[in-house]
Amino acid sequence: MTVDEEALRKRLREAINRSLTGVQQKAQPDDKDKREALAAEKKQNAETQSIVESNLDRRVNRRLRWKYARWVFCYLVCYSIFVGGVLIISGFGICGFVLSETVLSTLVGSTAVSAIGLVLAVTTGLFKPI
Repeated sequence: MTVDEEALRKRLREAINRSLTGVQQKAQPDDKDKREALAAEKKQNAETQSIVESNLDRRVNRRLRWKYARWVFCYLVCYSIFVGGVLIISGFGICGFVLSETVLSTLVGSTAVSAIGLVLAVTTGLFKPI
């Protein structure tokens, strides 16, 4: 072996040793790695919080829908019972209570319009897909 080859080998070993030291030092996280890990953790926490809030909003939305659906249903039932009672009382002339045909037609028509209007107009806006 010549002197040049020996010097070249020595420089090569030194370069490998320096690289090995750098790799061993990199095995420990440095400041940049810690900042990246912290940023990733913050991002994951924000996404988790967003999902939790979305689920809470959906639960509240369902409760409100259920509440309003019951009120709409109760209104329709009560109004229909009232109109049915008026029709029966007027039809049999109980206590001399008689309504003209126009008023009875209006009552029956308003019941249908009320039922269809509430079901179609109000509840379609209330029950939009989430």
